[in-house]
Amino acid sequence: MSTQPRAFESDSASLRTNSYEQLGGMSGVSAAVRRFYKEMSHDPVLHPYLRETDLTWLVARQTQFVAQTLGAAINYKGPSMKDVHAFLGITERHRWIVEQHHSLSLAHAKRGLRPSVARAIVFLVQAV
Repeated sequence: MSTQPRAFESDSASLRTNSYEQLGGMSGVSAAVRRFYKEMSHDPVLHPYLRETDLTWLVARQTQFVAQTLGAAINYKGPSMKDVHAFLGITERHRWIVEQHHSLSLAHAKRGLRPSVARAIVFLVQAV
């Protein structure tokens, strides 16, 4: 049972749908995720986490995950983000760097995306 007030749940659902639409639907999500992993794979701090990862597979799963998180009619069936990242020793510094890459990828994927929408999308995805 949710401890969030009903109004928050309703606002959250609206924020998700609006964010998904403003990002450009599935094509916007896909572009943002591809850019996100491109940036992270070149980041000297984050690159070691991706070195032995099949990025094509990861981008496809992450696109599904982000799209569902933002309200798309997608049924992501992969593991939870918490489970995937549990053993990696991720610090607050890592989280901050990932957030920066996420925001940048959103801005590049959808020209004219308002910063408030980009922040909302980062918040929604990071919260899951």
